[in-house]
Amino acid sequence: ATSSPAVMATSVASAAAQAIGAVKGPVSAWVLCAPSAQAAVRMMRIPFKGRAKVAAVVPGELEPYLAIPIDELIVDHAIVREAEGKTDVLAVAARESALAEQVNVLREAGIQVEAITLDVAALTSLWRAQRKSVAPMEAVLHVRERGAFFVIATPKAIAWFRAIPMTLAQARTNPAALAVQIRNSIRAFQTGWEGEAALEQLTVTGVGLG
Repeated sequence: ATSSPAVMATSVASAAAQAIGAVKGPVSAWVLCAPSAQAAVRMMRIPFKGRAKVAAVVPGELEPYLAIPIDELIVDHAIVREAEGKTDVLAVAARESALAEQVNVLREAGIQVEAITLDVAALTSLWRAQRKSVAPMEAVLHVRERGAFFVIATPKAIAWFRAIPMTLAQARTNPAALAVQIRNSIRAFQTGWEGEAALEQLTVTGVGLG
């Protein structure tokens, strides 16, 4: 039988409460890492500089590429670089109701969410924190049980990312198909990137493929 949304929410809240009980030491902040697969993402070049000015135009620039009305979404962006009077940004949009539902479930578990990010951003931050330095542009493959993410990262920001629809089991049994996905991801990034796109290395994180 299929569980109702209310039953599923209660189950998730119960699991979250158990996870909280296992946390040792003080907690600085609770951050919701929302599923990147549920977000729309697009690289954009804004023809001017200035953080406030760029932030003001990103939603309007992103709107033509969205399948959902923008007033139903939360839109955010990261500045990837500024050059020649222009600003390259990575814009993301997620359905507000879905984020609110996740926040409410965690609130039932006693968690007061202070910030929201994407799971791919959190994984990339962990990867970056463990490195002494990051090249001007690197590729990172985050492998998880139910899927993977291919990321193009700079020392300070994610320039681009893409979900790879392969489970860990599929990647292990068909590494050639995974290689094709990686190659296609690199090509897709280079097609949309207007600057130099010399990738110096590829790092794999997460669950081992061996």
